[in-house]
Amino acid sequence: MKSITFSLLLLFFSYTSFAQLCSGNLGSNIFDDGNFGIGKEAVVFTDPNIAPGYRYVTGVPNDGQYALAHNTTDLSGLYPTWLNIGDRTDKDGYIMVVNASFQPGIFYEKEIVGLCPNTLYEFSADVINLIKRDITMHIFPDVAFLLDGSVKYTTGPVLQTEQWIKAGFSFTTAMNQTSVKLTLRNNAAGGNGNDLALDNISFRACGPRSFVAIQAGQTIFKCKDSQPFKLTAEVGATNQYVIWQTSLDGFTWTNVTQGQVYEITHDRFTPGSYYYRYLTAGDEFNIQNEKCRVISDAVLVEVVKDVYEKYDTICLGNKYSFATNNLDTKGDYTHTFVSSLGCDSTVNLHLHVVNANNLQTNALFDEPKCFGTATGKIIDLRSSGGHPPYVTSVLNVQGNSESDLEKLKEGVYDINIKDRHGCFSKEQIVLTDPPLFEIKSLPDTVVELGESIKLSVSTNYNPKDIRWDSPDFSSKELEPIYIPTTSNILNLTAFNANDCRAGDTISITVNRDYRIYFPNILSFASKDGNDEFFFKSFNNIIQTIEVFEVYDRYGNIVERAESVNPDYIWQGKLSSKPILPGVYPFIVKLILINGEIINRSGTITIVD
Repeated sequence: MKSITFSLLLLFFSYTSFAQLCSGNLGSNIFDDGNFGIGKEAVVFTDPNIAPGYRYVTGVPNDGQYALAHNTTDLSGLYPTWLNIGDRTDKDGYIMVVNASFQPGIFYEKEIVGLCPNTLYEFSADVINLIKRDITMHIFPDVAFLLDGSVKYTTGPVLQTEQWIKAGFSFTTAMNQTSVKLTLRNNAAGGNGNDLALDNISFRACGPRSFVAIQAGQTIFKCKDSQPFKLTAEVGATNQYVIWQTSLDGFTWTNVTQGQVYEITHDRFTPGSYYYRYLTAGDEFNIQNEKCRVISDAVLVEVVKDVYEKYDTICLGNKYSFATNNLDTKGDYTHTFVSSLGCDSTVNLHLHVVNANNLQTNALFDEPKCFGTATGKIIDLRSSGGHPPYVTSVLNVQGNSESDLEKLKEGVYDINIKDRHGCFSKEQIVLTDPPLFEIKSLPDTVVELGESIKLSVSTNYNPKDIRWDSPDFSSKELEPIYIPTTSNILNLTAFNANDCRAGDTISITVNRDYRIYFPNILSFASKDGNDEFFFKSFNNIIQTIEVFEVYDRYGNIVERAESVNPDYIWQGKLSSKPILPGVYPFIVKLILINGEIINRSGTITIVD
């Protein structure tokens, strides 16, 4: 009765899935082609026939298609919404790029035989959503993991994180089960999005956490005269069968013991590297099947050398520190040291001495282009002699190293050169500024409104570019004519052939005591021009006569003009007839050439 109950329980737990990956150690990957292989071609051109629900292409897949490539960018016509993503572990490795179909379709399917009954396995794959993080309104992929056609685990929506995720689950085979069909299938609705990449599809035996009595990844250092010691298999389960293995390179392994042997003795102390690991399984039959056993973490025993041959060379005149001695002579020297591990180590030093062999540098440099600027350059240090390669440094007068040799100021620079044997040479260069670029224009100036100024410059270089600027003026001429309309500052900027900049400013003051004249008597009988009324200004500063009105003694308007030119003339007439003699008051509003408005008033005396 007990045996029947036990069998029923095992049957109940067959194919039981855990919504988590293996938490212990894993065996070898039974999917030997789950990483899609490696190759030099950017895209696999032969249909691998691994996705029965999809059609293979060699460009960017459309809905219901897939491709194998080193990187998504290797597929012609890459969508702008897709990531630039490649193989996770090998630049020559391939990833599977899938544009999921509208209906559920199989990405990958394979039947595995030769499994062990009642054994825990992990089924997993690396998955990434190919849509960039900032793209919206796209369907998230959803991958289903199937065992013998039945869905046992789904990823749920694979979000746009731009990161690979490892998805999968663990399950236990039935009591008499030796094979299983593993399937990856699209589980999301088709449409805009649902694009993904797959890599490292893996099916491995899963066991408890397995290591060799120390923290994984640590190294045990031993001296040549150390005593043998034991390594213990911390299996994490009882009654496990173990195969101990050793290796000299960490890649090629040799079996040492087999059975329920949980300790092994390290007794080899010839200097070198010794790796240990073990395989474990639940019984003596499963331990023989690589599809059923788990691989422990490896540990390294490093037996350090006790004799070291050291070859070194110094430059004549230098010292070599060896033990408590400072050596400067060619020869063979021996000393025994005690390492930090407590091991005695003999060092045989073979010291050679060489001369400087005309070590020097002949620097090519450019002087600064402009006074006071960091525009000097050391173009080429041109080191020679000695024993290459060279280490060079350029120090300024403060003794600081110059990191940018294309931004140097005027000064003295030391160029230090050292070869691979420590031979040393120092050269010196001097960078000198050119004369300061100076330019001068007119002195500060007072002018009447409308008065012109001929601008000029004096300089110690020929200006390549020149510019005059003020609020009311701009020119690129060397000696332009300037008529200022307001008091302001006139800026002069110039550049010479080396693009060095110079400038000057002129304070311009416009006198506001405007001189505007008009007659006060009109004589109709005059023959010398006194029969006309007009306005006249010094430098012709009137732009427009906005309003001009003349009144009689009763306040009546006898003449009115609006918005007329400065050369307007009134001949003392009303309705084409001369007005009566007398005194006539007037007002006038004038707009000047600088936009200023002024008002004037006065009287006009009319005589026969």
